[in-house]
Amino acid sequence: MPYSTHQPPIKLIFLSSGNPVTLNPNSLKVKKGFESADFVIMIDHFLNDTSDVAHLFLPGTTYLEEEDLMGSYGHNWVSPVNQVVPPQGEAKSEFEIFQLLAERLDFKEEMSGDPKMWLEKMAKPILKQGITFEELQKAPQRMVNPNDIPFSTGKFQTLSGKFEFIHVFEPGNNSVQGYPLRLLSTMPDDFVGSVPPGIPLLELRKSRFIPIF
Repeated sequence: MPYSTHQPPIKLIFLSSGNPVTLNPNSLKVKKGFESADFVIMIDHFLNDTSDVAHLFLPGTTYLEEEDLMGSYGHNWVSPVNQVVPPQGEAKSEFEIFQLLAERLDFKEEMSGDPKMWLEKMAKPILKQGITFEELQKAPQRMVNPNDIPFSTGKFQTLSGKFEFIHVFEPGNNSVQGYPLRLLSTMPDDFVGSVPPGIPLLELRKSRFIPIF
């Protein structure tokens, strides 16, 4: 029997920082799936197409309002995220929301502790490399691991086994008959994720702070 969300049915969706109704393929089908749930809760910074199908929208803090550590894509640096301003309005961090939820669900002790304690706990693999947590909070730190250096053996997947510059680029013909055009989905510079510009964050929070449908 093929997998089905009806076996068992999905009754609750708890979503944090995402916009799957817009970003996933077949948006109408994704939206219909969200609408089939009994209750949808969403934590985010902005209202979007997914929040439109949520029953409860909880405003989360931005990176300017919380403490965190940020990994990276494509290199081995870890950077601190230090709080600049206190949470605005009634916004709460995801960490605080989950702590409050844990308290209601009777496993408060398992989620107890402040953000710094949990960050230090999660940073243990990094601290084993001789970096202190205080250093992590002050400036970006490079993780020293020679195994992570690309092509450290000096061998490349080319005919010669060496690095080769491309002299002539000949793209393959991947077009489908009857569909000669290609759609390139690019991110405008003034977008925040999938949210278009034009509405300040504080105005969003003031106008539709916690809509309940």
